Amino acid sequence: MFGKPYRHQGISPSFSLLADSSHSTGFSKSFSFPHFFHPLYSSRCSSFLGVIYLFIIFIFFASLYFIEIVEI
Repeated sequence: MFGKPYRHQGISPSFSLLADSSHSTGFSKSFSFPHFFHPLYSSRCSSFLGVIYLFIIFIFFASLYFIEIVEI
C-alpha cells in the first residue's frame, strides 16, 4: 500500500526496537533522526503518516514515564 521505498527507510525497524528493548535505550536507538525522519519528506501522504507515528510514539513514552512516576 505504501510502496517499498517508504517501508525500506526504517519505520518498522524503529517500532521493533521500541517493542523489544527497554524504553531508555529504545528511545535513543529508534530515534536516529536522519534515518527516522527521511521518509517524512518523500511525499505528503507519508509525512502525514509520519506525524501519526511520532504522535503514537510520544503517547507511548509519556505513558511509560507516567507509570514509572506513579509506581514510585
